Amino acid sequence: TLERTTDAVRFHIKPDLTSADRELLSTHRALLLDMIKVNRWQRPVQFTLACPPFVTTGIDDYLQLAGLTRRLVPFMAKATGRFIDVELLISLLVDQTNFRFLPTVRDQDIPRISNILNNYRVLFLLVSDTLTQCGRQNRRSSIQ
Repeated sequence: TLERTTDAVRFHIKPDLTSADRELLSTHRALLLDMIKVNRWQRPVQFTLACPPFVTTGIDDYLQLAGLTRRLVPFMAKATGRFIDVELLISLLVDQTNFRFLPTVRDQDIPRISNILNNYRVLFLLVSDTLTQCGRQNRRSSIQ
């Protein structure tokens, strides 16, 4: 369990390995805890969208979608309705320089890039849906 001293953020990372008489943390879970502890909320901790869900088990409620990453935040992002950093995502989606190589990707067989392009599509849909749910359809038109 880790705590943030000011707002008392607690993460409970359950052991995921067992031996004959005890439970242990796997390497990736031990690294996750150490990374959070060492950073002490002074630097951002972010996970790519391609990061497997088992890596962030135990901190999922504190992850906010921020661009093409999920950022660790000191509040329960899902419970407070701030699961998505909408303004950051809008700025990402409307900046045409982020898409300047799209014709190259479309015309060439670059399999790894295809997954990243799909992430943009998912981000667009999430932002659009979030803006609609918040009654901000006029803001939604700025990304279409």
